[in-house]
Amino acid sequence: MDEIVKRGAPQERMTITSPSKGTVIHKSGFEGMYVKKGERIYTISDLSKVWLYLDAYESDIQWLHYGQKVSIETESYPGEIFYGKIAFIDPFVNEKTRTIKLRVNVDNEREKLKPGMFVRATIKSVVGSGGKIYEEALAGKWICPMHPDIIKDQPGVGDICGMTLIKTSEFGFSDDPTQQKKVLVIPKTAPLRTGKRAVVYIEEPTDTTGVFRYVGREILLGPRAGNYYIVRAGLKEGEKVVTKGNFKIDSALQIQAKPSMMNPGGYYSEGENILSQSLNSSIESASLLKPALPYYLKVSKALAGDNADKARQSLQLFKTELIKIVKENSLQGKEMGIGFEINLLVQKMAKINPDLDSLRSQFADMSGILKRILKNYEYKEDLKLYLNFCPMALGKGAYWLQESKKIQNPYYGLEMPDCGEAKEEYGRKIIKQEPKGSMNMDM
Repeated sequence: MDEIVKRGAPQERMTITSPSKGTVIHKSGFEGMYVKKGERIYTISDLSKVWLYLDAYESDIQWLHYGQKVSIETESYPGEIFYGKIAFIDPFVNEKTRTIKLRVNVDNEREKLKPGMFVRATIKSVVGSGGKIYEEALAGKWICPMHPDIIKDQPGVGDICGMTLIKTSEFGFSDDPTQQKKVLVIPKTAPLRTGKRAVVYIEEPTDTTGVFRYVGREILLGPRAGNYYIVRAGLKEGEKVVTKGNFKIDSALQIQAKPSMMNPGGYYSEGENILSQSLNSSIESASLLKPALPYYLKVSKALAGDNADKARQSLQLFKTELIKIVKENSLQGKEMGIGFEINLLVQKMAKINPDLDSLRSQFADMSGILKRILKNYEYKEDLKLYLNFCPMALGKGAYWLQESKKIQNPYYGLEMPDCGEAKEEYGRKIIKQEPKGSMNMDM
């Protein structure tokens, strides 16, 4: 304005300098428009760095962490890969789409990526020690919680925002790669999944007739990786599984009332008295404990009868049998799954005290672990187990297992033998079927 006063005449053209570099992405002003102080004329954006918003499936959340590297492809530049890092993971899942939003910071110095462009993104996750995600560039490093591009070897503060750097392990990354280089995988079309169970049909060795037989087997699946599922237990390398037509096989078996996806392995089919017990049904199932459970039940009976000596001897035999199970199934050092739980049971019996109070406290700890195992892993053995609970035991309430329905309280013994109530029943069940040729009609 001072320049106009000096000249004594208005200017037809005026140059306004932008406060920052960037690209004009929106024009609000037009010729002849009256402009007030602070009014927006142009919108400028620095496109040298852009934000990419992704939708990730709910099932993929376990693979996603702040700071992870993302590969990006576009239809506009086929064959060219752009790279970014996850800067934000939405804390909520969209209830309609069952997806979660991710924000990725992407370097765009050549400004090839445009606002509004559709892209495809790939995030590769490598499992490290402890089942965590391992990225070599982030292992043992410190990262800025606001700017994932700022990574340092030592603790400090971010160069841009001044925020305290955080160890990458706190974002779910492993400091060390896993020692296991290979995992067993099967095509995603192979397993039939229902609830917590997954069933595959395996080609069984045949005789000289050349006729193929397919046997259903329950397996334990890990996470899905692309077009494959990781198999944690139940299959061996080299076994052939059905990848197409498995549902037809399963449907035919259901019609014949034979073991199938809906009639799981380890159950009786009452109509033909068929017992389905898959070859590896004990792997990653509570049935793995079958040889040791009788000794646990003897401990329970001995405590219910206030017999400390017999309880201590049975507890030692229970521990010995568990150690044998660990060795025979290569469960040493397992950090997850039923192997971890069994190792934990053994640790709880590192020292066995002779007095009743100590034995009962130790028995309560073990019963809590067994309760968790039976809840998370299927148990389909002939030996029935009844989970009971006494709300007054040890001053806080305690669970225990026994093989009979009649309550025999191991915590109060002969003082209050029937104190407690049954909560669950575990063991092989019989599936009721209609007699052949019968028909139900509604009138």
